[in-house]
Amino acid sequence: MSGRQSLPGPAAGPAWQDVHYDRASLFFHWASAVLIGINWLLGQGFFLFPRGTPRGAAVTTHTLIGLTIGAMLLARLFWRLGPGRRLAAEPGLLGAAAKAGHGVLYLLIGITVLAGAARSFGHGYHFYGTLLVPPIAFLAHGAFGLLGHLHTRLADFLIILAGLHALAAIAHHVVRGDFILLRMAPFLPAGLRRAQLRIASLAAPGAKSSRLAPGVRDGGG
Repeated sequence: MSGRQSLPGPAAGPAWQDVHYDRASLFFHWASAVLIGINWLLGQGFFLFPRGTPRGAAVTTHTLIGLTIGAMLLARLFWRLGPGRRLAAEPGLLGAAAKAGHGVLYLLIGITVLAGAARSFGHGYHFYGTLLVPPIAFLAHGAFGLLGHLHTRLADFLIILAGLHALAAIAHHVVRGDFILLRMAPFLPAGLRRAQLRIASLAAPGAKSSRLAPGVRDGGG
């Protein structure tokens, strides 16, 4: 025996999709994360753009990205609650905390986008120098400043919460040695196959650890 072992078949353990989200879910997750990061950085750097057309173009781009994030949130929720792949939640308090954390993230994204949109369109929306939406006259001038402050603080908190979410996923992978991080891994087929084997080994009689046994490798090397 060489000690090398191929992956178990479907009858021996969970199917591939049981340890990995579908492509649409992966797209919504990573595209949202990238756009949120870019838009936060753009919002922090408005002062770097000269006043006038350059800064106005930066604000317009920021608004368009924000609206895209909001549209992607709606599409993501529809997919998650509808045809999207659903994976088993972790049992106990950790699973409940993860579920609550996702809910807070979604809610925070939505409120941040709404506050920013209300600030932008209420003040009058310019599309790269062309006024598309005139200012909303019945809103008090002080409301614009309040909405802007709320949008900024919510965006900061969103970045912090997203960072904690990422750290929790990394802790699952590094400290607990489970497959949670790999569920959203876009380019780790070997790691996902290794996770499948690990779960299958847990389902086997007498399994005591979630880690691969010494000398056992997946078929991907």
